[in-house]
Amino acid sequence: TLHNYGASIGGDVVELPAGMLAFVAGVEYQRHAGYDSPDPLTVAGQVLGDNASQPTEGSFSVSEAFAETVIPLLADLPYVKKVEFNAAVRVSDYSNFGNTTNPSFKLTYAPVDDVMFRASISDGFRAPSLTELYSGQNDSRPAATDPCDIKSVAYTSSAQTRANCLAAGVSTSFEQKDPQFRSKIGGNPDLQPETSTSKIVGVV
Repeated sequence: TLHNYGASIGGDVVELPAGMLAFVAGVEYQRHAGYDSPDPLTVAGQVLGDNASQPTEGSFSVSEAFAETVIPLLADLPYVKKVEFNAAVRVSDYSNFGNTTNPSFKLTYAPVDDVMFRASISDGFRAPSLTELYSGQNDSRPAATDPCDIKSVAYTSSAQTRANCLAAGVSTSFEQKDPQFRSKIGGNPDLQPETSTSKIVGVV
């Protein structure tokens, strides 16, 4: 379930020599919650082969405030059809990750009608989803190739791999019998957010 509440206000604020300055600001609140409750036989691993699936549940909330402005700097001058600056910021407070502030800045320059140059720099932030955090631990059997299999590409094409396998005590006649490995898949409540910095330069 997702509860989402938000409010924003914006529009043209004031007329500058190069055009109207626009501004928008707002607040938002979200609460994400979910659960998975498999039946007892699935939990015991008696339905999907012998692959067990564990029940799970979790939730988190985020409060945010944001603002953005577009400022026309120059317009309709020789070799300057338009110069425009854009700035934005989003401040987020996650119940499970704390605070983060992510700004963005963009500059646009059009010397004539048919050509435009653009540059931007911005910070990115992506919090793990409900599934990535709280999905139940399930048995799985993904396919994989043991690099120490003497018929594998990794073994036949790399002397370093062969040396590593020998150093680990693997026989030089080892062949993998089963292409599948038993493993656990699911969410991780200790997963942390991803962050980034983006720098872009382009021409249209």
